[in-house]
Amino acid sequence: MYLYRNGVLIHKEESDKAQQLYDIAPMMELARPGDDLVIDPVRPMDKAARRAIRLQGVSWFFNWSPGC
Repeated sequence: MYLYRNGVLIHKEESDKAQQLYDIAPMMELARPGDDLVIDPVRPMDKAARRAIRLQGVSWFFNWSPGC
């Protein structure tokens, strides 16, 4: 996984190929709205599954009304 900000690599995490779960919390602590999170599959045959996700901020304003 990679974290890019304005096209510049900010952080890179490599996983153990035997590992099936990965904790992204340390990387997300560095992330800001507008950063790109790029996820590369471990297996070369899954190269087409690569994803780039543009991170957005959290909206603390919810549409809430009493009785809902």
